[in-house]
Amino acid sequence: MASDEGRRVVHEVMTRQRAEIGAIVARMPAHRRAGLVEALTAVTDAGGEPRWSARDETPERARDRAEVD
Repeated sequence: MASDEGRRVVHEVMTRQRAEIGAIVARMPAHRRAGLVEALTAVTDAGGEPRWSARDETPERARDRAEVD
């Protein structure tokens, strides 16, 4: 089990990472974005990673949800 400090660091890193990736993806043409999302979703699924959206506060919250957007 991670410590409170460890969870805080992971949350901070993931938040920054999502922001950077979001900025890059926002510069992509819309038709390319759809393909990227599909490919990344396939990689995430194959790796057994929990799905979650930017609206979620933590991956754990999304993992517990029955439906992820």
